[in-house]
Amino acid sequence: MGSHLNHSCHSVPWLGSRGWVNILLLACCLLWSVTSAAAAGTANLSVTPTSLSFGNVIVGSAATLPLTVTSNGTSPLTINSVAVKGAGFSVPGVRFPLTLNPGQTAMLEVRSAAYTIGAITGTLTIRSNSPTNPSIAILLTGTGVARTIAQLRISPNSLNFGNVTVGSAATLPVSVTSTGTAPLTIGAPAITGVFTVSGVTFPVTLSPKQTVTINVTSTPKAAGTTAGVLSISSNAIRHNRIAIRLISTGVAQTSPQLTVSPASLNFGNVKIGTTATRPVTLTSSGTGPLTISSRAITGAGFTVSGVTFPITLNPKQAVTLNVRSTPKAASKSTGTLTISSNALRHSGIAVGLTSNGVSQIGPQVTVSPDSLSFGMVNDGASAVLPVTLVSTGTTPVSITSATIKGTGFTVSGATFPVTLNPTLAITLMVQFSPTAGVAMAGTLTIGSNSSDGPSTVVNLSGSGQYVVNLNWEAPRSSPDPVAGYDIYRSAKGSSSYQLINSSGMQTTYVDNSVESGSIYSYYVKSVDRSGVQSSPSNTAGVTIP
Repeated sequence: MGSHLNHSCHSVPWLGSRGWVNILLLACCLLWSVTSAAAAGTANLSVTPTSLSFGNVIVGSAATLPLTVTSNGTSPLTINSVAVKGAGFSVPGVRFPLTLNPGQTAMLEVRSAAYTIGAITGTLTIRSNSPTNPSIAILLTGTGVARTIAQLRISPNSLNFGNVTVGSAATLPVSVTSTGTAPLTIGAPAITGVFTVSGVTFPVTLSPKQTVTINVTSTPKAAGTTAGVLSISSNAIRHNRIAIRLISTGVAQTSPQLTVSPASLNFGNVKIGTTATRPVTLTSSGTGPLTISSRAITGAGFTVSGVTFPITLNPKQAVTLNVRSTPKAASKSTGTLTISSNALRHSGIAVGLTSNGVSQIGPQVTVSPDSLSFGMVNDGASAVLPVTLVSTGTTPVSITSATIKGTGFTVSGATFPVTLNPTLAITLMVQFSPTAGVAMAGTLTIGSNSSDGPSTVVNLSGSGQYVVNLNWEAPRSSPDPVAGYDIYRSAKGSSSYQLINSSGMQTTYVDNSVESGSIYSYYVKSVDRSGVQSSPSNTAGVTIP
C-alpha cells in the first residue's frame, strides 16, 4: 500500500505552481509513512478472569471452570504454552502453540481434582508473543471436602401392639434418625393393615443427627391378630426403603369384674380377749382392669387390714384382706365387710361376719377358704391353691384326715393324723390337673375332733380347657436373619388360613382358643427384619376331642 501511495505522488500533474506541487508531494510521503507503521501491528493478550476459585470440591471428584483468553491487539497472537502448578490442577483438551487473530477469543477449561481434605492452591501461567505481557499468572484456589451421604436409622424395626380393644386405638412411636453426613429426605410412608401414621408432614428433610418421631396407630375393627407393614422411603445411599413389621391383636371390649372369696366368714368360738384372723381374697375375674375403691367394716370387735385403697388389679390378679375378730364379751357378734369397685356387676359386695365370744372353748379347727375355684386350666397343665387349717379353740385339736373327691383333684402338704395346739396352723395344697375340656367339681373333707363338728367340707370347682401345643425347628440356613415367626391356622376343615399370632423368636406356641369336636390345621412362616415372610412350613393337623 505504501508503494502505491508513493507512485500516486509522483503521478500528480504539474499545475503550474512549483510550490503547490512540493506541498502535495510532502503530504503523500507523510501518508505513506503513517500507513506503513500501522501495517506492522502489535499482538496483545487479555485473560478473564484473573483468578479462579473452585470452592468446595469433593475428595475423589473434580470441578471445572472456564478461562477466556482474547487477542485484543492489531496482529495475530500466539499462545506458546500454558504451565500449571499445584496438585490436581490441569488444562485438558488444548494443544499449544495456539494462534488467535485480532479480536478472536478462545476458552480454556481449567480442572481441579481434590485428593485430600483441605485447602488446595496453584497457578496457571500463560506465555505468548505479546510484547507487553508475554507471561500472565492466574491464581488457582479450592478446598477438598469429604463426600457427604444421606443415611438413616429406624428404631424399633418392628412394632407389636399386643392386645387392643376393638373400637379403641393404641399408638406406638417409630424414631427415624439422620445418621449420614448429608441431609436426609423422607417421602410419605406407605402402610397396610389396620394401621395409620401421624405426627409428621411428609416429605420431611432431616439434617445430620436430627431425629423425627412417627406415630403408628392400630385401630382393630374385629377380634383377631392382624399384620401390616410400614414402608419408609428416603434418599439414603443404603437402605433407601425400610419395611417395619406391624402386629396387633384385636380383643373384645373388656369388662371389669370382682370375685370375693369366701362369701361369708364364721369365726366360730373365739375366746374373750384373743384375736382370730381369717383371709378374704379379692380377685379381678373380668376381662378388664378392676379398680377397688374402698372397703368398710361394721360389727363389734371386727377389724380389717392388709391392703391400701384404691387399688387397680389386672385380670386374674388378686389381693388378700385380713379380717379379725376380737370379742370383749361372751356373746355372738355379727358384722359386714363391704367392698366397693368399678365392677360392671356387683360394684358393691358385702361379706357377712359372725363370731361367738366365749370364756372357755374346747378343741376347734377353722378351715379357710370354704371353697376353691380354679377357673380355666389348660388340658395337660395344673393349678394349685392353698387351704389353711387353724386351731382356733382353747385346747389342742386333732385333725385325723383330709379326703378329696373329684376327677383331676389331689391334695398334699401334711400327713395325718396331726395335732395342732391353739393358734397353730398347717396349709394343704390342692391341685387341679384336668384331662378333658369340661367343667369339673369335687370336695375336700377335713376330719377332726373339733367341737364344731367332726368334718368340714371345702367345695372344689374348675374347668379343663383343650389346647394345641406347637413347636418347630428354626431354619438351619437363611440369607437374612430370622426376626420372628407367624402362626397360621385353619379351623373346622376350612382351606383358608388366618394369622393367629406371632411368637417372636420362640419356636413354640400354645393355641388355647380351640373348641371341642373341631379339626384344626397349622403352618408357620419365618419373618426377617424387613417383614418379608418365608414360604410356609409343613402343615400339622389335630382333632380336638
